[in-house]
Amino acid sequence: MAVHALNALAGRINKSGGVLVAHDLPLAPWPDVEYDPVATDGLKTERLDRAGTLRYPFTSSLIHTFSEAVNSSQSSPVDILLISSANPVFTIPDSKSLIEALDKIPFIVSFSPFKDETSLMADLILPDHTHLEKMEDIPRPTGVQYPLFALSQPAVKPLYRTRHSGDVIISLAQRIGGTIAESFQWNSFEETLKGRVKGLYELGQGQITYDGSEPVWKRLDKKGGLTPVYSSFESMWEALRETGCWYVPSLTFGTWSEIFQTPSKRFEFFSSNIELALKTYSKGKSLDDALADVGILARGDEVCMPHYEELKSRADEKEYPLLLLPIELINLASGWIGNPPFLNKTLFDHQLRKDDLFVEVNPKTASTYGLGEGSKAVLKSRTGELTVRVHVFHGAMPGVVFIPLGLGHTAYDRYLKGKGVNPYEIIDPTEDPLSGQPVWWNTRVTMVKI
Repeated sequence: MAVHALNALAGRINKSGGVLVAHDLPLAPWPDVEYDPVATDGLKTERLDRAGTLRYPFTSSLIHTFSEAVNSSQSSPVDILLISSANPVFTIPDSKSLIEALDKIPFIVSFSPFKDETSLMADLILPDHTHLEKMEDIPRPTGVQYPLFALSQPAVKPLYRTRHSGDVIISLAQRIGGTIAESFQWNSFEETLKGRVKGLYELGQGQITYDGSEPVWKRLDKKGGLTPVYSSFESMWEALRETGCWYVPSLTFGTWSEIFQTPSKRFEFFSSNIELALKTYSKGKSLDDALADVGILARGDEVCMPHYEELKSRADEKEYPLLLLPIELINLASGWIGNPPFLNKTLFDHQLRKDDLFVEVNPKTASTYGLGEGSKAVLKSRTGELTVRVHVFHGAMPGVVFIPLGLGHTAYDRYLKGKGVNPYEIIDPTEDPLSGQPVWWNTRVTMVKI
């Protein structure tokens, strides 16, 4: 809020060289759905993670409150859990809580193409293609200033007996029959993408080719070059499959009356949406009591305006005086897909030595704990502990322990399993009071030489 308020004060919203407001892509809408009784009853039930409810009105998903909801119930409120393109057992901080929740869920289906940590907890594995073996859509990648729709193509044929998870869902719906089958009227996942792309065609503008002679952002304030080169939807689809992207290299600057989706149609330094959310949530209690309940410290107009509130760790800073900061290395995959063996070979001895992961510590911090280069230590937080080695590094900030993400797998193969440790195991999250999103990077730790 503070960053956007500064841009608004400087008059840099939707101006050349300023902050651009992106609209949704004009993709064709999904067809209407006729809900059966099971779906109707399900949609009446509040989300388990409470995202989008009165308590968390600005959030679409909250993984940690999902775990809390399952763990706090006597029996699991979830009968079947489908997990696709994710390995939450490895990538979610406070994974112990998630593992406990998964243990309570009666039936778990994993669509992962890998034998990862979450797949090992599944009752059924329906392996998906890898990203190089399937078609996927990438609608408006993060950070792109202009309308762009990308379409990836399979680079190789599937190596094993795998199947696109989208095709699996469509075939299951068709087997169920009734209104569910009618709602999934396509024969393949590719058909669903093709149907959505018709909206781009009907816009009547956009480019499929890119010659690279001039960056697109330099053309945004020019009005020409928007006439499509394709004459029909089929020719557009085939061109899109070949080139991989559709984009509009133009933007109308200065149209403030059209870009702000606020009640006033203006930029609001005082958020009326926050005010409305808090008033709705506080029904039956005073506003101050509601703010205290949520955990917001500010009072008055400041509540609905950009301001900073420090989120304190739940740990005692005297007992845990150091700050743990997980870092991402360019040659170490830290997402749901594990690191390939050949990339592990690029890690230095001061990052991974045999099975030991190194953390980066400032020389002053290291000497305080009697640690030197290569020393073994136990890294302790309020929620757990890890055994690591120490790399003394002058570039590390004093009082902070920098630990790489991406190692510490308990699954996959002999090249990954047992290599290093997973920082997420000792993350002690706190919660942003307004959005409900977990704040991972304020975990307090201490180090003990061994």
